[in-house]
Amino acid sequence: MGVIAGMGGGDVSVTYFFDRVGSTSITRLEAVVLRRRVEREQPVPVETPNVMSERQPHEASEGPGWSMPDGWNSSSGTGADAVLYSSLRRLVSVAGVEYRLPASEQTCVLMINEATPSVTVHLIDVPQQLGYEIDRSEAERARADSTGTLRKALAARMSESMRVQHRAWDAALKADPVVRQFLIS
Repeated sequence: MGVIAGMGGGDVSVTYFFDRVGSTSITRLEAVVLRRRVEREQPVPVETPNVMSERQPHEASEGPGWSMPDGWNSSSGTGADAVLYSSLRRLVSVAGVEYRLPASEQTCVLMINEATPSVTVHLIDVPQQLGYEIDRSEAERARADSTGTLRKALAARMSESMRVQHRAWDAALKADPVVRQFLIS
């Protein structure tokens, strides 16, 4: 499992949560959190009537000593801004509200508008991507390489694989009219 976080343009931050499909090198985008931010001293609690959500607050502490709460295996941000992901429980948590991921192979897109405040849950089809497969011997050779050349080459191949996946995910998001409207509004 993994996470990529960044800006989606303007005042929208984007967090991608992805997982491998079984023991293959195929990667599936599980959830995307788009957050239109407004400058505030305290985060605004986001309420949603959506049936996919369950109110299950988790404790979010602030500061450099923050650690991911038990039961979550990937996160972006810390404290009240933390976005948490659990692959086993198939949940994403934003501002203490848990959202169930679909059982289907669709990707759950959470569009959060802090100005309103509101959350829109939207499902889209995103093609699975072939990730870079590292075999054990390649990893061992890279670790043993005293010059660092093999480690750098391995890191470059992995980074390029992630860039290809990210571009495909980004294109799928922008192709969806509901997501595209949120990104440009």
